[in-house]
Amino acid sequence: ERVLPDAPLAEYDSGFLTQAMKQLDRVLNHMDEKDYGIVNYSLVELIAHSFHMSELWARAKLYYDELALSPISSTICDSLTSPDSDVLPALELLALKIKFPGLTSGSPPPAPPADEAYGIADKARAPKGKAYRLNIEIEWEKGNRRHLRNFDFSAPESDVVSNAQKDLVDGDTGLDTRLDSEEGWNAWREGFKNMDDIDNFQFAVYMHCKLR
Repeated sequence: ERVLPDAPLAEYDSGFLTQAMKQLDRVLNHMDEKDYGIVNYSLVELIAHSFHMSELWARAKLYYDELALSPISSTICDSLTSPDSDVLPALELLALKIKFPGLTSGSPPPAPPADEAYGIADKARAPKGKAYRLNIEIEWEKGNRRHLRNFDFSAPESDVVSNAQKDLVDGDTGLDTRLDSEEGWNAWREGFKNMDDIDNFQFAVYMHCKLR
């Protein structure tokens, strides 16, 4: 299953007090597993991604707490959480981009073999392959959104990959800057800091509707 209906337990060690140590412990506990995390991310990139997601949740929570005091109408929530909304197809596309970086670029590399599809054996080394882009923005015009909504993500994965290469082209070539130097970190940091806060609000709205 490419997108799960419920998030699995995070497996945080309650013996640690701070969220930072819990995040670090969770990543390092899987550092020898080639099928853990994001395709072609180095160990440092996996840690940075984990911390970034924690930051995202913290920022979204500010809006989530406000929504708890002033709930959104049931009409809007029903539309957002409906199986016919654009949310699930967008998540399916994002999952494909994470597993097959550059897939929708218009000139993607060959899909990795099945036994290498979810990562590299030694994540402590700087990876050579493409990787999921730091801030993927799925920008689709109205007509293309209908096209995405009608895309068959339930087909066998080989068919999904082949069809996505042809039908879901958006020019996304994957991660441009690797986290292997101070210069790389400066680029990642600015990318994190420049993300649009409206995304945090929209995330909070969706979680508010799902959990109400």
